[in-house]
Amino acid sequence: MKNIAKVLMSITCLVLLTIFTTGCADKIDKKTLRQEQERLAEYTIQKFEGVKKIEFTSFEQNTSSRTWSADAIINDTYYVTFSINKIGDNEIGIGHHVEDSGGRVLKQKSSANIDSNNVKIIYWEG
Repeated sequence: MKNIAKVLMSITCLVLLTIFTTGCADKIDKKTLRQEQERLAEYTIQKFEGVKKIEFTSFEQNTSSRTWSADAIINDTYYVTFSINKIGDNEIGIGHHVEDSGGRVLKQKSSANIDSNNVKIIYWEG
């Protein structure tokens, strides 16, 4: 009977250890969170016209797909969601919430001139 209890206790400990290590492995610190938002802001400024303000409203990981997403409001008008497969990944997707944006979407730039000095960025702190 004592051997069965020891085996069950060992299995329970292994399961809990696995849950804690896999559940916490993809957490990011505040510095990395800020850097990723800066990267998304730079991407937006490079790709779209007339960006004057970017306000991030969330930044989180989908636990089932392991992809990251960040919601933002651009110029108080355009509602978007950025998606990246992993932190630091160069492939950035952007989804426009057209209905929330009153039927409008951001216009893509024809040239890649960057002037990020005049853009107000409000970061999501988590």
